[in-house]
Amino acid sequence: MTLRDLARKILAESLHPLTAKQVWEAAVSQGLDKQVETMGKTPDATVTAYLYTQAKKSGSGIVATGSKPAAFSLVATARPGTTSRGSGAQPPVVANKTRLTTKPAITTTSRFLAPCLSVLRTHSPNPMGVSEIMKSAMSENPELKWKFCNGAVRAALLRAAKSGTEIRMVPGVVPPLFFVGEGPAPSVPPRPNKQFSFLECAQKVLREFGAQQPMHYRDITAKAQEQGWLVTDSENPAATMNALIGTDIRKRVANRKPQVFTQHGKGYIGLSEWIAKGLRFEAEQHNKKVCADLLKALHKMKPAEFENLVQKLLDEMDFIDTEVTRLSGDGGIDVRGTWRISDGIQIKMAIQAKRWKANVQAPVVQAVRGSLSSSERGMIITTSDFSAGAKKEAEDPTKASTISLVNGEQLVKLLVKHGIGVTRDQIEILELDPDSGLFGSEKE
Repeated sequence: MTLRDLARKILAESLHPLTAKQVWEAAVSQGLDKQVETMGKTPDATVTAYLYTQAKKSGSGIVATGSKPAAFSLVATARPGTTSRGSGAQPPVVANKTRLTTKPAITTTSRFLAPCLSVLRTHSPNPMGVSEIMKSAMSENPELKWKFCNGAVRAALLRAAKSGTEIRMVPGVVPPLFFVGEGPAPSVPPRPNKQFSFLECAQKVLREFGAQQPMHYRDITAKAQEQGWLVTDSENPAATMNALIGTDIRKRVANRKPQVFTQHGKGYIGLSEWIAKGLRFEAEQHNKKVCADLLKALHKMKPAEFENLVQKLLDEMDFIDTEVTRLSGDGGIDVRGTWRISDGIQIKMAIQAKRWKANVQAPVVQAVRGSLSSSERGMIITTSDFSAGAKKEAEDPTKASTISLVNGEQLVKLLVKHGIGVTRDQIEILELDPDSGLFGSEKE
């Protein structure tokens, strides 16, 4: 076997495109590299060069998709014993023909088909819907991240079924059901085929699953497809859903018509009938933005300003005798104080303040611990976060004392709690009380 034969064999047996590195790794894992007549010093590089060269040749049967690195598929190859399209040459045949009998091989570049085909073969000949196929595929392959890929998976399956591949579709069923196997399509019980428009689906999902809370447009689309309400050939139905909702809102504004939907930023959609809930949600989103802006402001502070801010926070947290240290050789301790937990219970604390963007690592924790006196406990406050090693080091039970860690998110919460850098504004929201007895009963 030559290296060229090896490369074609691996591609012919693969259900999805492979990079040159993956081709060589597959060959090594199967022990095929030991069957090669001439290896050379760099056989993997030879395979790579061969695949890239063949992909540029017309009629080679090797197709390259993507780049950096490219992925290769074997579309067709000549029968053994033939040379060229000259005298006596046989027409090219589809790779993997023995596996799929008379069906064309699935050589599409879609990354969805191989896992879907595996699921359908496992459940053959029972037909399955898109959501069911995706659920089984992700169960078998936890690394698959298909949460919002319903539309793309459905489109890939439809293309494969219409191309006459091993994947087939039950005729006349909506939403579509897919299966593999020869013979007539399996019979399925009648299914409701009521379909709705994108906007109708959005309203139904929000009313039935939103619990009067805005939902992201991707979640709305996925739920509509899962319920069989939304049937579309769109390659990206979630994007279509978002665009149509935005268009509907703009048209209603222009025509001075009551709104059906409300947009709450970052892709979240609600219903205008939930206005009270919407105000609360908008307040939450606003507060999240203020906290994010506060953290950005902390990163822009000078080191001395940040240390003074930490001292001010500690004062508000009922620390006493706080002091910003300006001495060298103190092991990086920036603030010292006494934490007054309750009457008669006080703990001396040594705090290091890190105005960093990168995560704090374990050596920093070790340095702080080494700077503590026998009566002190350590704390590190940072605008970033802590590595796994730093957290493990801080909580090490074999060490003399644990080190308290406060990351950027926790620091912002403490500043907000104690009113440092932010102000509070109370908004009163009124709602009718149906249990007050003022409005009669629904039957009346």
